[in-house]
Amino acid sequence: MEAAGVAREIQIGRHEANLTRLAQCQDAAKVALEMGNSPAIVFAHYRKLVKPKAAGAYWGIMPGAKAGNVVAFAEAAA
Repeated sequence: MEAAGVAREIQIGRHEANLTRLAQCQDAAKVALEMGNSPAIVFAHYRKLVKPKAAGAYWGIMPGAKAGNVVAFAEAAA
């Protein structure tokens, strides 16, 4: 990673998202497509490391109601 000029800290967030996404959807092929990797790598590196309940908590993190720097959109993008 360092040889490619990518900071290790950036990769930590990517791995955390992949861990929780696989636990959430239970579909290595889907997660592999989303992350640009192979299902075999996803399955080998991310399987059973996070429980689905913890993944739901991770993906449910939202800013508090009083956050003044959050922009509300009228509808979700297609």
